[in-house]
Amino acid sequence: MNTFTLKLIALIAMFCDHLYCAVLLEPQYFFLNCIGRIAFPIFAFQLSQGYLYTHNKRNYILRLLLFAVVSQIPFQLFLNSIPSTFALNIGFTLLFGFLAILAYEKIAHSCIVSQKTVVNSLLAFLVVFGIASLAGILKTDYGMYGVLLIFSFYVFRKSKIYTTCSVILLTLLHFAQYMLLPNIFFSQLILAVCTCFSLCFILLYNHKQGPKAKYLFYIFYPLHLLILAFI
Repeated sequence: MNTFTLKLIALIAMFCDHLYCAVLLEPQYFFLNCIGRIAFPIFAFQLSQGYLYTHNKRNYILRLLLFAVVSQIPFQLFLNSIPSTFALNIGFTLLFGFLAILAYEKIAHSCIVSQKTVVNSLLAFLVVFGIASLAGILKTDYGMYGVLLIFSFYVFRKSKIYTTCSVILLTLLHFAQYMLLPNIFFSQLILAVCTCFSLCFILLYNHKQGPKAKYLFYIFYPLHLLILAFI
């Protein structure tokens, strides 16, 4: 499964989820919410791959920042149509995830140079956790969970077993806070399982690009939010 196919699956799933939240918020359409859960893990995985393959990390950061800023008004209009409270859009989550990987890599490199393996490794993980915590404090979409998921795809990229375990563990921890609420345990459990189902697509990734659609997500995301906000 190439990059383009994964991206297309994630975009369709995301649209189903947002359509449910903005327009079809009825029990019989809950399956759309379930489909939507597979979107973010795929985007998180693709960002980790983007970090590995990009030739210019500075431009990548600037592109994510511009995307996040441009998407904020459409995202807030979409939230107002639900209605929901203020939050920062997924672009900021992806940006924090990218910065977390970059910070970890920089500190890990200094670890090799200085030979202070234990101290530097601990510092690297603390910095990543700090960036993830900041995302949670600033209320980015998916918050701390989103950043840690992106990072886990990067740090466990060489092991499908570790990747699978980390995704399942982070997802269960993320949904656990909602499972404790009365009357929604089973619905949240279903959503957690559907989120983990994204691994069925991610683990089939063949490291090929497929048809070029570099800016498809950057265009589709704010555009579809605007459309749904005014329906």
